[in-house]
Amino acid sequence: VLEDEADAGVSDNEWNGLYTFLTEYVLSNLAASELWERVERATAVYVEEPLHAVIRVDGVDVEVQGVADIVVVLPDGSYHVEELKVQLAPATDTLRRRYRHQTKVYQWVLEQQVESAVSVEAQVTTVGAVAETYTAQSPEMGLRELLR
Repeated sequence: VLEDEADAGVSDNEWNGLYTFLTEYVLSNLAASELWERVERATAVYVEEPLHAVIRVDGVDVEVQGVADIVVVLPDGSYHVEELKVQLAPATDTLRRRYRHQTKVYQWVLEQQVESAVSVEAQVTTVGAVAETYTAQSPEMGLRELLR
């Protein structure tokens, strides 16, 4: 045990449990995900990609910025904004909606940075206790309405 680990008060059982959770759930879920299939096919992968743009809402410029977990460029030239979340328990509808909004904003920002003919898709992938993938599309609300 490293000195810092001992100071943190983490027992061998806790470290073993974390290792088991990571290897049996997180990594296996990630390896079986659509996200990983896209990463394997990608011509470029950007991790922790800063995204920044300005949108005018009701006459006021609003700066929108964030960091997308993963941006994947596929062989056809399309982009995928990928938000990766580790779930310790099933997500509530409220949490899913929040993740969708976050990823939709990243999608919009990336669309401002690439040519208009380039397709940008966005998805949320959860791994861990619950593995699921869902789109960031929020048909009932556009970005301007979301920022209001």
